[in-house]
Amino acid sequence: MAPVFAPVVYAQGFRLLRDKRYSEAVAAFQRALETQGSSRDERARLASAESLIASGELERAEQALKETGGALPDSGLAYYRLARLYQLQARMPEALAAFTASSQRAVIVGLDSLYETIAALRVADGDFAGAIAASRLELEANPNNAAAHRRLGDLYAQDGRLGESLAEYAASLSIDPRAADAHASRAQALLRLSRFADAEAAARIAVALEPDHEAAQYALGTALMRTGRTEEGLSVLKEFERLQVAMRARTDAAWQIKLLTDQARDHAARQEYAAAADLLRRAAIYAPADGSIPLAAGALLMKAGKFEDAIPLLKSALERGATEAQRYLAEASAALGRSEVTR
Repeated sequence: MAPVFAPVVYAQGFRLLRDKRYSEAVAAFQRALETQGSSRDERARLASAESLIASGELERAEQALKETGGALPDSGLAYYRLARLYQLQARMPEALAAFTASSQRAVIVGLDSLYETIAALRVADGDFAGAIAASRLELEANPNNAAAHRRLGDLYAQDGRLGESLAEYAASLSIDPRAADAHASRAQALLRLSRFADAEAAARIAVALEPDHEAAQYALGTALMRTGRTEEGLSVLKEFERLQVAMRARTDAAWQIKLLTDQARDHAARQEYAAAADLLRRAAIYAPADGSIPLAAGALLMKAGKFEDAIPLLKSALERGATEAQRYLAEASAALGRSEVTR
């Protein structure tokens, strides 16, 4: 029986991939595939495509995965990796087709997770019937998945099938009775059926389990208003509005952090360390409990030789739980000829 390919070449390829020497890894895997009898080796083909993706050569990676699917038509993993690549490129219709092809073949990933992904892509495409079908398959693969029952219930509700949605919420809660999301979704479906007392009861359970649950607070406030308890209902809806404002603030802060850290990364790549540190100093304002951001800013200032400026940032990082800042503070202390900086 011919060997699959030379083990030494195979090991070399993975070593190069681990060391992030992607072009060399691709060449190694290609040599392995050219060895007699190795052209059908799924693992080498997929590793080669992974190397291409990591190096940013997405077109070549796509071609490699398509060739793998052609050479190994039963390879569910080849289609799965191709689908993930399409997702990375926001090519959703192609991703959906590849995920569907993967689900029809042997694939070493959880089938329930695969069908969940397909359902989400169907929803994004406005295909609720297709999403419901995928969710049913997800539950066939794992019938005791409480979150999957709740998601199917949500799909039924969005499709106007409220009775079926309530059945799925009941199934979800029989598995996990402390799932605030399922109680909140059930409350919303009951509201649409004008079963206000039942909706209030379900929403109260959700709020008790998770006081900051926006959908539960809204359902509770609405149910109270519909049953004539206007003052109490307005109070709950006011809390709902407060939660919405807080969520928007967190979302805005996360966006600012991403924007500033991306800009800082670009400056650091050009060795403009002081400019990068200034951007991270601004980002740290949006995450007052995160020590990693001022730690990175302080480390960049040290690279720029600005030890005096680095010290306040490193102390702030230490106060926020970034213990690695202690080492940088010691280095800054030594550079400045001090002995008390780390205290």
